[in-house]
Amino acid sequence: MKTDPDCIFCQIIAGQMPCFKLLEDDDTLAFMDIYLASDGHCLVVAKDHYSTVFEISDDAFAAVSRSVARVQPLGKWRVHLVQSAVVQYHNQIVRKAPFLPSNRAQAEA
Repeated sequence: MKTDPDCIFCQIIAGQMPCFKLLEDDDTLAFMDIYLASDGHCLVVAKDHYSTVFEISDDAFAAVSRSVARVQPLGKWRVHLVQSAVVQYHNQIVRKAPFLPSNRAQAEA
């Protein structure tokens, strides 16, 4: 598995940082964002590290897309393909209406 020791998402995937998991399979992890844009804000990442959408493999992109589709039934989501301060390709999924309480306290416990 490709990792970056300085990447917060790689640390979460390795279990070195806590998270509130929504879904995990062999290729992806979906978890609540501790810096919520809104209640129910979650992230879906490939377990291999890809810095940008231009570097991600077709198989990893497809796996992330499948996981987004599996998380989507939990509520009405807006899906964003993003490049943020965290240098790893990921999808942000933000609920349109309140759904889950803030999970920051749970993730930090």
